[in-house]
Amino acid sequence: MKPGKHSLILSEYGSETKTLDFYAEPEKVTVIAAETEKNIYEGILVKSDFRAEVFVDGKSIGFTPLVIRDYTLPLVMRFKAENFADRVITVSEPETYVSVKMKPLIKTDITRYSKSRKMFYLSFARTLLIFGGRVAVNTVDFKSQTLKKNLNTGFNIALGVSAAEMLVRLIIYCKQAENIAP
Repeated sequence: MKPGKHSLILSEYGSETKTLDFYAEPEKVTVIAAETEKNIYEGILVKSDFRAEVFVDGKSIGFTPLVIRDYTLPLVMRFKAENFADRVITVSEPETYVSVKMKPLIKTDITRYSKSRKMFYLSFARTLLIFGGRVAVNTVDFKSQTLKKNLNTGFNIALGVSAAEMLVRLIIYCKQAENIAP
């Protein structure tokens, strides 16, 4: 190290960065002793909408609701509950309260979700076919106007019923999809 004025920056995870200024004299050993101070905060109340086990640094510290005392930043918490997706929350600023909303893993089984998707697409295809038939009836020149009118009426009724069923299938499909965690 060259003689002269120097700065030493101390940084440690979970601690405040500290800068030490010192002077190094020529041909002398300069000994520097320093410590960083941990930023320890008093306590944080942790809650979740469902009872969940809380892990900090890979260790279980209890179940919600609980108070974590003497914590350092950043505080990384993992929430684990049966039938719910794990949640990881990072607290970067001093807080006194954290609330976590748990998301259900699967309220319905995946086969019901797949079936509801398939049923929606089948009803959508049927509605398109009926609509195509209705368009075709109006483009063909029939000798009997009564036949054309009756076919139109039949296609209109079938189209209405099929579109209503398609809407119901879409709602069921969306409800199944929102219950599956990412």
